[in-house]
Amino acid sequence: DAVQAALLELAPAYAPLLTRDACERIAKQRPIAGKSVKVNRLYHENSVLIGDAGHTMLNNLGQGANSALEDVGLLLDELESVSSREEIPAALKRFSDKRVKDVHAATELSKQAFTISKALPSKLNLLLYTWTYLAFQKLHRLAPSIATLKPWQWTVNQDSHVSYTQVVESKSFQSNVALFVAALTFFVSGGMIATIGSLCWNGLVSV
Repeated sequence: DAVQAALLELAPAYAPLLTRDACERIAKQRPIAGKSVKVNRLYHENSVLIGDAGHTMLNNLGQGANSALEDVGLLLDELESVSSREEIPAALKRFSDKRVKDVHAATELSKQAFTISKALPSKLNLLLYTWTYLAFQKLHRLAPSIATLKPWQWTVNQDSHVSYTQVVESKSFQSNVALFVAALTFFVSGGMIATIGSLCWNGLVSV
């Protein structure tokens, strides 16, 4: 009863949907901390989803409120030209079409923020992530005009004009560079060790 009363107070328009059975099922749900939410569209008729209602993400990026404010700005842009109630669904569809891909990118970014590759163990991922971040910091200071060298962590927090989709592309590029350098280092080191071992063995044999 308490859940039903609270929901009816917050959203009286949804009273037909807030049956006792539905409210009981809501009350039994576990919190979704540590999980994310993605939907294939952000509207239905005259209703629209923004913020966590449409794209719950993990809190490690600190982008939940920022992405919600972006939602509001983009939604207002689409609603400015609306002159009648009948035009609202079309405006909401335009908003959803423009926004859904980017909020999906934000959600995925929050899930993979500290991961270089899913195939790597967690400790190796963390080590390589830290190395990559520090390396691109130095590279960016050497060549600040090259956008791809700016750590993606800086971009997502400093450059509001850069979309989450672009940030994901930047993260992917930097992660791939890190994997390439790590693999190259591994093979070169392995080759050097093999060469040294071979020389030592040949020296022992000749003695």
